[in-house]
Amino acid sequence: MLGGIFLANTEPNRRCYYPFTLQGEYATLSGSSTALGVQPIAGFADPVLGENEDIQIELPEGHGFGVLVSHEQLEAMIAGDPESLAIVHIQDQPAVGDLAQTFMRLRNQAMFRFSPVNGDQIRYVADGRFGYDDGGREVFPRLDPAVIGLVTLGDELLLTRKPQRRYFSLVAGYVEPGETIEDAFSREVLEETGRRVTHSRYVMSAPWAATGSLMLGMRAETTDREAHAPTDGELEETRWASREEILSGDIPLTGRGSLARTLIDRWCARGEL
Repeated sequence: MLGGIFLANTEPNRRCYYPFTLQGEYATLSGSSTALGVQPIAGFADPVLGENEDIQIELPEGHGFGVLVSHEQLEAMIAGDPESLAIVHIQDQPAVGDLAQTFMRLRNQAMFRFSPVNGDQIRYVADGRFGYDDGGREVFPRLDPAVIGLVTLGDELLLTRKPQRRYFSLVAGYVEPGETIEDAFSREVLEETGRRVTHSRYVMSAPWAATGSLMLGMRAETTDREAHAPTDGELEETRWASREEILSGDIPLTGRGSLARTLIDRWCARGEL
């Protein structure tokens, strides 16, 4: 179900509409989404959007502005030009760049409206990076750190698939309070797949605007081909795959806009990790 829209002026006198859905897809009403590298915002309920119709921020480098609108306004826009809708998957969009940053800042304003310290309403600056409470103190929106990464056994990579998803990705999960990112990744691998890992280490990072997360790319090794411990049931399937199997294209993978796909592609290319 469509839940909102991002609106940008990319050229003089031209507007591009980007409706998005809570399922992680969005549609363009004008122009090509791939040319702009747009991502959807996910996780908003319709009532939240309705209460925040004035949320907007200025886009960098003269791209115009971004704004959230209500479900009713969105449907009216779609009705005006239904033939031009094209659905695009979030996983196929770049995870970094000006517009990914814009979506995360719009999401922050809708999700984080009050100071966690004193409950004051937050007044955001024009570009949405942060805001101020009533006392003039800076308030930075919450950013959730999450780990995601490669688990290898010799020349094979552990791939995972969640329920209702048709593609494979990598082990991922949020960092818990008091954990290092290395410990968090080792724990997530054990909980989700039952495999024990060693040499857990950081590789690279990327923002994930849809959930307001900072994804921390990791890598580790295991000697456990099969699960050594009970799992938490979060995954539908795990499998080992060689570089040749992945490069053949026979295994459906998460889209190229995700950090998971970047890590997989670099591993397949034997690049620096």
